[in-house]
Amino acid sequence: MTRTFEDLAPREETLSGERTISDADVRTFATLTGDENPIHLSEEAARQGRFGRRVAHGALVFSMSVGLLQQDHEHWPDVLAFVGVERLRFVRPVFLGDTIRVRQTIRSVDLVDANSGMVEAREDVLNQDGAIVLSYMAKMLVRRRGV
Repeated sequence: MTRTFEDLAPREETLSGERTISDADVRTFATLTGDENPIHLSEEAARQGRFGRRVAHGALVFSMSVGLLQQDHEHWPDVLAFVGVERLRFVRPVFLGDTIRVRQTIRSVDLVDANSGMVEAREDVLNQDGAIVLSYMAKMLVRRRGV
């Protein structure tokens, strides 16, 4: 069951489930977006690049982070609208075969009106070694209890 605005508190931290980045994920994302940069799709081209092997699209990792959070029905708030993303940073590359999860830390909760509140959360995407690979601040309009 999703949580309401009143269930959330600053400094609360949760950890999502995991997802492993596959070749199919990267190829599907490249087809959907048109971003067919060889560093994502070609082992040979990627070997010549900065990381020496294929990397997942940063936008794919960001999108997966949102999905991982929403799949966590025990902790995910009843979001009326995803209002914005600030300070999106691609900290480290994510390689095919890496497993990611999201650590969410509630930063602030502010009442908006009788129906909703604004929640700001820091989202840190972690790889299988616990290193931050992507981070951002999410702003969400969340339903209030009894509405």
